[in-house]
Amino acid sequence: MTIFDLPHVADAARDRIAAAGLSDRCEVVGGDAFVAVPAGADAYVLKGVIHDWEDKEAVAILRTCRAAMSEGSKLLLIERILPEQIDPDDALTRAKFIHDINMMVNPGGRERTEAEFHNLACAGGPTSHSRHFHANSSGGDGDRSALALAWVTVTVF
Repeated sequence: MTIFDLPHVADAARDRIAAAGLSDRCEVVGGDAFVAVPAGADAYVLKGVIHDWEDKEAVAILRTCRAAMSEGSKLLLIERILPEQIDPDDALTRAKFIHDINMMVNPGGRERTEAEFHNLACAGGPTSHSRHFHANSSGGDGDRSALALAWVTVTVF
């Protein structure tokens, strides 16, 4: 396993992994996801990364990942999904929009709807197919061929 992050974060992660005695199980690489990511991995997992950025930067990160991917590699995005419409009676919906406001005010970026994530993924480079898995408080079948409105969605490209 390779963990990739900014150099100062990678240094701290490397120290914690070594302290836990796990250095032989993973490699830590520092770098800039706008420039390059380690090539040839079976899977690239981005959790809570894309929501940190506006569309232009998000697409740039996805393109960098796509360029590093080999045939058969998968790209997994784990992000909150905003509903297309606000349901004032749904506390979970309100919480999602509070996260969106927090993203806009603090680090920048934003939460997105399923359609917006789909558009970003398509703009990030060619995909042969996608599958979407979701987890939410209302149950569901757990595996859908179309994007699902959910608290957290894992999208595999």
